Amino acid sequence: MSGIPRGGCLLLSEISGRQSSSTALRADVARFSDLHRSIPGISKKMLIQVLRALERDGLVNRTLYPVVPPRTEYELTREGKHLHKPIAALCRWAARNEKLLGMIERRREAARRGGTGEA
Repeated sequence: MSGIPRGGCLLLSEISGRQSSSTALRADVARFSDLHRSIPGISKKMLIQVLRALERDGLVNRTLYPVVPPRTEYELTREGKHLHKPIAALCRWAARNEKLLGMIERRREAARRGGTGEA
């Protein structure tokens, strides 16, 4: 990642595994079950780990209500909302450029296997 300051590389590395959860959290409060349904393919265990990491990093507030059944709500902190904007923009860019990203992935896989990657 030449041209990106070291801090930027660390930030990109840190958020890459968490981006789907942080983009699923908008400005509103979200219940765990709603978040889980909004992120295809993520297990409950993985979502819990990501949300706990986001909370630990000060990007998410978690509110646990002592009711039966238990209810947990998540909301982006001010810092989380600030970080959400560029992540959401990057996600929109990725959605518009799926073809390009697919080509890059095929090249990467081909290089890993020793081929050319041209499709």
